[in-house]
Amino acid sequence: TKDQRAMYAIAVLHAVISFCFGNWSACIPWVEKTRGIDDGTFGTFLATSIFGALAAFPLDPMLREAYGSSVALIIGILGLSSGFTVLCIDSSDAVFIVGMIMIGFASVLSYASALAQAAILEQRVDSQWMGTFSGIGGVGGLIGALVGGWMLDYVAVAVWLEMLL
Repeated sequence: TKDQRAMYAIAVLHAVISFCFGNWSACIPWVEKTRGIDDGTFGTFLATSIFGALAAFPLDPMLREAYGSSVALIIGILGLSSGFTVLCIDSSDAVFIVGMIMIGFASVLSYASALAQAAILEQRVDSQWMGTFSGIGGVGGLIGALVGGWMLDYVAVAVWLEMLL
C-alpha cells in the first residue's frame, strides 16, 4: 500500500542520513592526521558546523511551510552530499570550514524534514513509528561507521602497498 511504501522510504531516509554521519565519524581521526593539525584546532574546525545549524534552525520551518518537508529534505540531502564532498576536495582550512558549515546547515534540514515526514506518516496511519525509524537510523549509523573503518583500512593497505612498490 501507499502507507507501507512511505514507511519504507522514511526508514531508508533515516538509515542513509545516519549512514553518512557514521561514515564521517569513522573518518574523523584519519582526516585530522592527514591535515596535520593539532587536536584543539581540528576540534574548533569541527565545531564550526554549529554555525550552519544555527542558520538553518529559523529557515527550516519556513522552508517546510512554504514548499513542504520533501523539498526541504531534498535540499538537506544534497547539502550533506555537497558538504562531505567539499571536505574531501581541498586541503585548505577555509574550504574545510565551509564544508563543515554546509554539513551543519544540511543536517538540520535533512533530519528535521525526515522527522516531519515520520510525524505525518504517524498521523496518517494512527500508529507510533518514530522509535522504529530512530532505531533504523542507529543501525544505519553503525553500518556507516563500520564501512568508514573498512574504507580506512583499505586506504591504509593501498598506501602501504604503494610505498613498497
